[in-house]
Amino acid sequence: VRVEGHVQKVSDEESEQYFHSRPRGSQIGAIVSKQSTVVPGRNVLYDEYKELEQKYADGSVIPKPKIWGGYRLTPHLYEFWQGQKSRLHDRAFEILVKGVSFPSCLPTTVLHVKLR
Repeated sequence: VRVEGHVQKVSDEESEQYFHSRPRGSQIGAIVSKQSTVVPGRNVLYDEYKELEQKYADGSVIPKPKIWGGYRLTPHLYEFWQGQKSRLHDRAFEILVKGVSFPSCLPTTVLHVKLR
């Protein structure tokens, strides 16, 4: 599956609101699992998780990590690709734009068009 569209970083306020709408265990997990870093072992994650779980056991607010946030994708194209042994792959598109000339894709093309 491939998706194309406009991507925009969500505001800190929206990230904060979403972070606190998640279960407390997920909030703690977000703090413990530092993305793109090497973890010395699963036990390290587990120990940090348990430590924070105890720290916030009183129900106090769990702070959102500064690097935690999100992006909003407003899609205008979805492509579904199914590989075939023959290498004559099937592709299906759904395009959500006005006034577009649709390309031909072989061997099979299915277009579903939604006008905004």
